[in-house]
Amino acid sequence: WLAVMFCCSGASCMPRQPIATGPLPPVVFQQTPDLETLAGVINRHRQLEQLQSRNVEIRMAGAPKLSASMVWQRERQFRMQGGVSQLFGKAFDLGSNDEQFWMLVNDMTSPVLYYANHADFEAQTERQVLPVSPLFLVEALGVVELKPEHQHRGPIPRSDGLVEIHSTIPYAAGEYRRILVLEPRQATVRRVVLYDHRGRMLAYADQQQHRFYPELQLSLPHQVQIQLTPSSGPPLDMELQIGLYSINRIDGYDPERFQLPSHQGARFDLVHLPPMATARSQGGDFQPLGAADMSGYRPAESRTAVVPSRGFSGDVMLR
Repeated sequence: WLAVMFCCSGASCMPRQPIATGPLPPVVFQQTPDLETLAGVINRHRQLEQLQSRNVEIRMAGAPKLSASMVWQRERQFRMQGGVSQLFGKAFDLGSNDEQFWMLVNDMTSPVLYYANHADFEAQTERQVLPVSPLFLVEALGVVELKPEHQHRGPIPRSDGLVEIHSTIPYAAGEYRRILVLEPRQATVRRVVLYDHRGRMLAYADQQQHRFYPELQLSLPHQVQIQLTPSSGPPLDMELQIGLYSINRIDGYDPERFQLPSHQGARFDLVHLPPMATARSQGGDFQPLGAADMSGYRPAESRTAVVPSRGFSGDVMLR
């Protein structure tokens, strides 16, 4: 999303973000557990109802570092806003509520608002600007679940010692496939990859620098590298560094926190995007980060799946 959020100013000085503190994830299992046992640890993230950070740093190739704040409230309330500095104001505003999501891009000359209704967007198959809604950032930030109404396969061992869990997730446009790459002994998610019903990769997130939160017995990453692949144009890459989290507590009361921002300039519905807006949104100078190239990524072969000890095999419906 953020490839179109360049600040025209050459300023790049920002205060250094606080460094995340806290214990590292503990070893939970001495050997790879079965799917239900692993899901029990992963699904501790259901305890997360709210997540907030005022210390988010965003890096993209060819652009100054951006300083941002982020807030999320289950299920679809989300807001991330930021810019180069307070002096130059907010360069972008990403948000979501139960009905719609938006992306406000402010380049100080001609701010543009992109928006879409969740249901309409999920039914769309060709997404030229955003391959997924901003809610993918919630999973990218570590709020991951194995929902019992979805089908799950795994854990599938990999040559690097990690394991994969493959999930089938129904959407209006067809079934999506999500692959979680995990460190099995700590049960920490290291990568999230999302494919559409045609097998095309839409997005992925690499998660690092996990910290353990004893009060909820779960871990969250504090460094995330994200790549998005729209149906046209180059991949969009960014890296997020999160300093400190406030968990299950949001500062202050703001009735407009998750409301579509008022905007008098150009507005584009992403579901009915005209060609001119598409060309403009992709930006001519963005170069994807080489380190984030996922073009050669292949999931582990499902034939090597570990059969869970309770006799489950193939697609598993969690209880």
